[in-house]
Formats: sequence, C-alpha cells, structure tokens
Amino acid sequence: MPAPRITDWDVHAVLMASILEPENEQACWLCQFSLNKPDGYCTVSIPTNFRRKPSETKRYAHVLSFEVFKGLVPEGHEVDHLCSQHRCINHDHLDAKPIPDNRRDGAAKTNRRRRETA
Repeated sequence: MPAPRITDWDVHAVLMASILEPENEQACWLCQFSLNKPDGYCTVSIPTNFRRKPSETKRYAHVLSFEVFKGLVPEGHEVDHLCSQHRCINHDHLDAKPIPDNRRDGAAKTNRRRRETA
C-alpha cells in the first residue's frame, strides 16, 4: 500500500507544531526545528512518497510556510524575511522577491548590522 500523499494541511500542522507560542499574531513565529547552522535558517523534514518508497526531504521552514499560506514561490524569486529573523515562519513576515534583489538586500542588511556592532 503506498504512503499517503502529504497535503498542505499536513505541512501546516508540522509548521505550527514547530513554533514557540508567539506573543501575538504580528510577532515572529520562531521555528524550533532543526537549525541549519551555516545560514541560520530552520529546516523541517517532510515525508514524501517517491516511487512508492516512503522517505523524507528537508525543506526550509519559511519557504514551506510561504507556500502553504500564499502559494508557490514564483520562478526566479526567493522568499525574503521582511523581519530579518531567519527562524521566523510567520507568513505575514514573508515575501517573494527576485533573487538578485533579495541577495542585494540581504547583503545590505548584513553590512548595516556589522557597522552597528563595530
């Protein structure tokens, strides 16, 4: 018997189980699952049904949140954290930006933080 197909609601349940209780709806929803150390983003393992063999795939939690609440990320775009908190999965804090714009903005934020702490 093949493994059941994962649905958006299943992913939604995984995401909601992964966060600390936010202070309010406008606050960041901080993911508590596996933290990808090099970049600081949270990853989650999602069951898949690949060639009838159950397995798992790791996905960035913020991208999954965007897809569940807002739809697929357009081609040539990345999900941007408007709040600058890499662990945040609050869909209201996420937006799809063209890749060059997102990379440029991310570098500018990093440089600004370095100047502020120097």
